[in-house]
Amino acid sequence: MKVYIRIGLPGSGKTSGLLPLINACKDLGKSLEIHSTDDFFVDAWGKYEFDFRKLAEYHEMNRQAFLRSLEKGVDVVVVDNTNLRRNHREAYASLADEFGYEVIYQVVGSFGPVFCKVCANRNTHGVPLGTICRMAASYEPVTDEEVGEYEG
Repeated sequence: MKVYIRIGLPGSGKTSGLLPLINACKDLGKSLEIHSTDDFFVDAWGKYEFDFRKLAEYHEMNRQAFLRSLEKGVDVVVVDNTNLRRNHREAYASLADEFGYEVIYQVVGSFGPVFCKVCANRNTHGVPLGTICRMAASYEPVTDEEVGEYEG
């Protein structure tokens, strides 16, 4: 059983890059659930409407949905958030460890100014370049210690 924690800027390809994993799970008959806080910002008509005031609430709702996947014993569980800071990843990794899941960190893209421009041009949520650059500056790289904490 595995938990993939995706790490990257909006527009880096975190979500679109999941197709090979989705197909592999289907081919192998593995159950898969993907959890993204962004999903909570989608209204009944499918329109994404970000509201900063609801961010903490929606992150907690996403964490609870993730926990339910672990409790059900889903084979492969994905956290498809930006997960730029260690404390964001820790909330998921520690739960995964409690349930005996292998934690795999997947950094998607990079965090330099050129890639920030790429992300600003292709993210589907309209996150502006300035915000993406600030997010990139807040990135805390995954450390050997962090990875070692959750290796079986």
